Amino acid sequence: FPHGILLLPALLAMARGAGPSGGCSTFGGGCGAGILSLLVLVQVLQRSPRLAELAGLQPLQVVLPAPTPPPSSQALGDVSLAEALAAEEARHPSALLAAAVGAAVGVVALGRGGGGGGEVVVGTEADDFLVVAWLLWCRDKDRFPIVAASMAYNIPLVLVHGLKEDCAWHNKLQPPVRQVKQRVTSALEWLQPEDLGHFRILEYLQGLHSTGKLPSFVLVADAAETTFAGSPLTRLRACNESSVLVQDSWVTLRQTPRDEKHLRTWGASQAVKEGWMDRALLVFGVWGGFGRLVLKLLQASLERIGAAGEKLRSAGGGFAALLADAVRGANPGGQPLTVISDFANIYAEQQHLLFLKAVGDDCPFEECSCSCARTNDPDSQRTAEHQMGSPGGLRWGLAKKDLNIGPYFALGMRPVTCEGCDQMTVFYGARPARLSSSTKWPKDDAALRDTDTPLHVVTVVLNVCEEGYQRDLLASAKKFGVGMTILHDQPGCSWLADKGDPLFRFITVDGAAFAHLTKATDRRLHGVL
Repeated sequence: FPHGILLLPALLAMARGAGPSGGCSTFGGGCGAGILSLLVLVQVLQRSPRLAELAGLQPLQVVLPAPTPPPSSQALGDVSLAEALAAEEARHPSALLAAAVGAAVGVVALGRGGGGGGEVVVGTEADDFLVVAWLLWCRDKDRFPIVAASMAYNIPLVLVHGLKEDCAWHNKLQPPVRQVKQRVTSALEWLQPEDLGHFRILEYLQGLHSTGKLPSFVLVADAAETTFAGSPLTRLRACNESSVLVQDSWVTLRQTPRDEKHLRTWGASQAVKEGWMDRALLVFGVWGGFGRLVLKLLQASLERIGAAGEKLRSAGGGFAALLADAVRGANPGGQPLTVISDFANIYAEQQHLLFLKAVGDDCPFEECSCSCARTNDPDSQRTAEHQMGSPGGLRWGLAKKDLNIGPYFALGMRPVTCEGCDQMTVFYGARPARLSSSTKWPKDDAALRDTDTPLHVVTVVLNVCEEGYQRDLLASAKKFGVGMTILHDQPGCSWLADKGDPLFRFITVDGAAFAHLTKATDRRLHGVL
């Protein structure tokens, strides 16, 4: 089953020009030769079921735009799968074709040349986990909070992308963050961005699985909109083969006819059953669980996308719709999966701040549960709770219809304050910030005073674990006997560890307390304050 899916992109690689417009790009002998080669391989598999069985391949539905008629069986002759692949490789070298050859013998070649390659990264925990996020474009690293958060909380993160060139900041990434370039053939470039991201992640996970290095737990994310305020491992450990982490929305499926229509268009019949219509809409911008289950769900969704018409595929949203269908019961077991959503914020369709507040001192004597509330609009005479018809104004009450929600859509931008929500560590469509910092300051006030030198310097290092970043500053401070306190959010960084030098003090601060500030200068000044 996994090998069959792995072969699909390799086969489509030979029809490189098959895009949504039906045009052809140059690939060796041209588009006609690529499509002909693909049809040859399909015919070989049809004529030689035993070869397909030995290769571990399952029957595939390959959809091509206006293919040329296949050659006759007499013209094909009695050719083996290995011979056909080898001949095609000799004519048109391709990294994805090499992956197909590898699939037949249980070996996977992930990329050949061009940035990153097929680097295998697994978590360092005993029950290892991995966050895999799709990256669609380059921009300043400060605008990708998932990178800084992963380094701060030592979360193993792989950024999967298909960029022609690596981003300027890629070579500055520090463990546990890695980036992998995953190439997609031109035949699949019609996929919309989110679908393309899920497809690249699927290919990467297949590579890990084929080498026996698929982590126990996997979290799939959109790199542009996801961040952390702690490790998600605790909630991931709650998952098994019948449960999954999926973020939910502030609206139900019945309250958003647009999404209901989208699910029906993709044939997600389980997801739109009456029993689910008044449940929260599932959001697959961030989701995950048991590694093998995540891989199976992605593979099954790709099979259904491949069987869809070209017009539907180019419309996008296929993975999200079909993943929702699988979670709601359209899976081999025929039973709905248990959905765990408290690991993430409630998705409100608008970017907003989410303030995290620690529970009060009376928590041990009372029931301590996660409690959130949306900030009221100062220009409105009604509270968010009253307007939305739900406790805390977090979701739209069941009595609210689409026409009631539309005029107050901007309520999603209002900040949310959550208390006692330690399990909420993943944020998609929201930026977390702590109302009270969890920085552990030295108990001895004398430790913060420098009585031996007339000058004391306070500096802040956020999101960076690179000695050269401030080497000259430390060297000059030592030369002139200047005392220095270095505040940082990299507890695992060796050069930021206290080495017993009386001039330098290293204090780990809570980076999430500054996450709501977009400018790095403001975050550093807040740290000093």
